[in-house]
Amino acid sequence: MIQDGFQEEGTNSYVWSLPEDMLSGEYYIYAKIDDHENAPVYAYSTGKIIFKNASAPGIPTIVSTQPTNGGIYLQWEENAIDENVIAYRIYLSNSPGSGIYDYNIAVSSITDYTLSGLTSGHEYEIFMTAVNDDGLESDMSESQRVIPEGNLLGSADLIVDSDHSFITSTTGKLENDISIIARIQNISDNEAQSAQIACYYGSIVAENLIQTLTVTSIPGNLTADAIFPLNVSSVPNFYDLEIFYIVIQNVLPSELETSNNTSAISNHLPFDYTIQLTEGFNLISFPNEPLVSSTAAFIESLTPNCKVIWEGYSQSYDPDKPQMDNIKNLNAGTAYWFEMDSDNSMIVSGSFPGRSVSLKSGWNWVGYNSMSAHLISEIFSGINDFKVLSYIDDQVQWQMYDSSFSSNDLSIMKPGHGYGIFVTEEMTLTFP
Repeated sequence: MIQDGFQEEGTNSYVWSLPEDMLSGEYYIYAKIDDHENAPVYAYSTGKIIFKNASAPGIPTIVSTQPTNGGIYLQWEENAIDENVIAYRIYLSNSPGSGIYDYNIAVSSITDYTLSGLTSGHEYEIFMTAVNDDGLESDMSESQRVIPEGNLLGSADLIVDSDHSFITSTTGKLENDISIIARIQNISDNEAQSAQIACYYGSIVAENLIQTLTVTSIPGNLTADAIFPLNVSSVPNFYDLEIFYIVIQNVLPSELETSNNTSAISNHLPFDYTIQLTEGFNLISFPNEPLVSSTAAFIESLTPNCKVIWEGYSQSYDPDKPQMDNIKNLNAGTAYWFEMDSDNSMIVSGSFPGRSVSLKSGWNWVGYNSMSAHLISEIFSGINDFKVLSYIDDQVQWQMYDSSFSSNDLSIMKPGHGYGIFVTEEMTLTFP
């Protein structure tokens, strides 16, 4: 409401005395008829009134717009000194011609400015106004349409510096309490930015949210760390600890590009897994990628109980016949036979392996790259003709799952076990 007035019966006009600090702009008039006995009646003008405050500064003149890589360099003429201009306002539209201004940026009484963090190859529309010391704003300048240069999308003002983000723990292993350290970088030359930073384990769903933190006033071209503590035992699915997702949200001042505000941090902390070995033959695999993969090192850790290691039936490692050894390293994704002359246990320290294994047509000796047991029917969902073999021990020996049988004595694949898998065509199998 700018002004109001009450009309006596018989008059059909009214003159307002408008305040001196009324802003230039478009206004609408409506009338309210009220006899204080009946419900008021309203009447609205069919058109708008354009008001220009004579005390407002003149319209600034844009003299140059130059596209840059992911930005626009803007120059304009300085208003007259007696207009007492204290700032200029730049209006930016993502949709030229729409009349919608997605961003407006106030800058001091300078005559040039660089808009950064824009999308290269996208057309923007720019307007300008001047603001004086009474807070009066000029009309908008003539618009300029500019397309920033560059072959890549302009980056957001705030991004996750993935190269310097990492997972750490006091023991150096994936156990007990860990910390996810996300480095947030302001890559623009603009003013300082603040934001909320959310961290998720495994996937970006509400139940996997670890915490949301606020980082404040990160200056241009500088960084700030958001640190998220997490107890490993609080995560139901161990493999959800393999990747953490960082989401930048609620950035102030608003960013011009938000498409790359989500980033993933891979977890390279090693974790231990203990494999129980019994006297005789054991068909095993590693659910983690061993940090020390040397076959000789594995044999040494089991000395004197381990006699021979086989990969399938064609390659072996016999500590008593080093000249015939042809297995140099042991890795995740492959099944190995360990022949033991007594019971023992083997602690394997390693990082998360890839979830997928390549299968050729026929039989394959495959490691189970997962830390949790799963139904074979779920693992092989969508595959019609296959068989899975597991060697239990010297007494029970073999168990098998055959997709053509209605009943099988093997139904689950477990971490630490190795398997023989038969398929009819070459494929890639991904474990849950």
